[in-house]
Amino acid sequence: MKFLAIFVFLSTMLFAYNIKTFSTDYENDINKITKILQQKDLNNKDELIFNVLKDKLDEELMLRLVLSSNYNLLSEEKKNEFKNLFFKKLQDDFLSKINLLQADSIKFLDAYIDEKKCIAKVSAKYDDKMQEAVFNFRKIKDDCKLYDIAVLGTSLIASYRAQFLDIINQDGIDKLFEKLR
Repeated sequence: MKFLAIFVFLSTMLFAYNIKTFSTDYENDINKITKILQQKDLNNKDELIFNVLKDKLDEELMLRLVLSSNYNLLSEEKKNEFKNLFFKKLQDDFLSKINLLQADSIKFLDAYIDEKKCIAKVSAKYDDKMQEAVFNFRKIKDDCKLYDIAVLGTSLIASYRAQFLDIINQDGIDKLFEKLR
């Protein structure tokens, strides 16, 4: 899970990728992120990366996916609160793990577009092992926005959804909000 959280934020430096330049732009951005991570003198590089990247996520889809049908049961106020809590958790997971990633090992592998989504693959050394991540982007008109990644076949969104639905099913949605606070 912590490896997935790290990779979420290594995905894009643009608001969305244009379909026509998706592969090239993605590869360039992986190289930019690698350079940021390699700078030893930056004390807040993890926060800088997160703040740049969080606006590039397909937030609405991510929220709907992690809460499943429970999302539609929330008021607009509760949806906004959940959004803030969820992305704070995502940021905290990222900030606590970013230094475990070996920046000089991050490599762009491939990117392509199919009928429904844009897909990109990256590898990096984590815990002294090369790991591959598959980034899934939703097509929105002529752009691609990140909504999920999978490492070793494990989806970030599915992992969060399983955790959240366990809490909701056992103790209710208010308990999920309480735990996220």
